[in-house]
Amino acid sequence: MLPALHILAYCEEMIPILAEIAIDCGYAPQIRIIENMEVEKGRCRIDVPGVQYETVWKTDWAVTGNEKVALSVAQPASKQKVFLEFQNCCSLQRANYPDLIHPTCFVSKTAKTSGGLIMEPLSVISAHTAIGFGVNIRRGVNIGHHGSMGDFVSINPGANIGGKVGIGNRVTIGIGAVVLNEIEIGEGSFIGAGSVVTRSIPAGVIAYGNPCKIVREI
Repeated sequence: MLPALHILAYCEEMIPILAEIAIDCGYAPQIRIIENMEVEKGRCRIDVPGVQYETVWKTDWAVTGNEKVALSVAQPASKQKVFLEFQNCCSLQRANYPDLIHPTCFVSKTAKTSGGLIMEPLSVISAHTAIGFGVNIRRGVNIGHHGSMGDFVSINPGANIGGKVGIGNRVTIGIGAVVLNEIEIGEGSFIGAGSVVTRSIPAGVIAYGNPCKIVREI
């Protein structure tokens, strides 16, 4: 019998992706739609074949033992907030969140992950790179060697992160963006799609373009 993985669904877009990765990782996903999260609404009405579906209120669901869960949330700040809410109301800890890495991905034996990683098909994490907790790595992403990445980061499809790059907590890297070697991107910043980041970006800004430039503060 496959172990259960409770997908706490909040973001509609992520449900079928996360369910398929969970199945490929050997879990039996059980989708629980959370109706009363205290963050922006995200109604989830996608049927995933062969996957149990249930609507619950967050206060009606509790952890029993060492249950495994995953958060269907894409936006970094929202994901952190949802994680903290479930930590407070259901005592969910980081140990309850396994890494979900699609079988077509490559993760170096010298790379380190911190739990809660969701890694979509055909992505790569190179040697001696440290990945924080609750990171979303979408399809076709390449992450270079000797880098570091904070918690609740979101790397969108086709992004290419160079070697020795440092990425802070809650950063978003847009679709197809390129980050050159030895760049630092500060906490909470947003890098726009298709950008080429040639110099370090401070915390709390929106930046895009080729070369990537700061547009405004968040």
